[in-house]
Amino acid sequence: MASLKALSKLVAEREAEAKACLLEDMADAGAATVHATLPNGTRVGSVSFVAPAPHASVVNSVALIEWLAINNPAALEDVEIPAHTERRVRSEFTDGLTCHGLHAFTEDGEEVPGVVASVTKPYLAVKGLKAADIMDAFTSGMLDAAELLELPAAPLALKEA
Repeated sequence: MASLKALSKLVAEREAEAKACLLEDMADAGAATVHATLPNGTRVGSVSFVAPAPHASVVNSVALIEWLAINNPAALEDVEIPAHTERRVRSEFTDGLTCHGLHAFTEDGEEVPGVVASVTKPYLAVKGLKAADIMDAFTSGMLDAAELLELPAAPLALKEA
């Protein structure tokens, strides 16, 4: 059990190092998507760089719902929950807000109460991962887990998709 825990920790550390390196490399290169391939060229997934973006977050739902009831009732919906009905803000409303600094505004330039703006951190999105192909590469000897775990994170050559 202890050896599995140690191996799990090592894999998590190497994964974090690889992600940080790839995130920096993709941002520096301006690459939107790269394909993950096995040594024989088989594609086993893709990794996309998601850039920082403004984002509106509701921090005071009571103030926002009160304001919307007067200014934009269509942005509200009543959701039936056993024993009561709950009023919620439609996600389309907050998705359509414009963010400046810490404030969120409607299309008409009116500041929206109960909402703050922030900027999301960049991250990597992994799609279409073909786990079976990766496992086959390990069992066939094409990939060596010990070799992968011993290698330090290093800059990767990027090819934009």
